[in-house]
Amino acid sequence: MVKRWIKWTGISAVIIFFVIAYISSLYNQWFSIWHNAYSDLGTTYAKYMWIFNYGLMFIVSPLMLIFAIYLIYKSENKLQTVGASFITMAAIFIFFIGLFHKGTKPHDFVALWFFWQYFIGILLYCIGREKLWLGISLFILFIAGFFIPFPSMALAETYALVLIGVFNGIVGTRE
Repeated sequence: MVKRWIKWTGISAVIIFFVIAYISSLYNQWFSIWHNAYSDLGTTYAKYMWIFNYGLMFIVSPLMLIFAIYLIYKSENKLQTVGASFITMAAIFIFFIGLFHKGTKPHDFVALWFFWQYFIGILLYCIGREKLWLGISLFILFIAGFFIPFPSMALAETYALVLIGVFNGIVGTRE
């Protein structure tokens, strides 16, 4: 039997991401959600960069991975399993965001691919779950985010993470 707390790991990962970013920003007074990207908190010029990077690697990524495995466990068909597998890969890529912090060559790729994998996973999982409205809505809102003139990358990332949180909350806690 799956433990009841496991279904909350998806929404917890999103909330804890924001807590980690907030704690890291307390040590980096120059950081602004209106002008920076969250990854700026993990660069070599950030004070205590390990707070942000290790937080992603050792707290957020494992929570997302547990949630993705929970989704695989709850899957009722192959399409759901494939969708949850994309989310599993996204959880690994958030680990890579902390490992390859901003300023390293792979950072931009792993950061962008994290979001793409998660939203492809959302779309496929929801189609397999017959929650087509949820998957298509969140995927369209994700794509629409590329056309919204956010004043900073952190606000664009917040937008995408809130959408992920909506999915994790609806699918994780209501199943």
